[in-house]
Amino acid sequence: EEEVDKELEFLVIASDGLWDVVPNE
Repeated sequence: EEEVDKELEFLVIASDGLWDVVPNE
C-alpha cells in the first residue's frame, strides 16, 4: 500500500539521518 511505502521511506530517511548524527566507531 502507498501508506506503508511512505512510512517506510520516512523510516529510511530518519534512520539515515540518525546514523549521520551518531558517531561511527
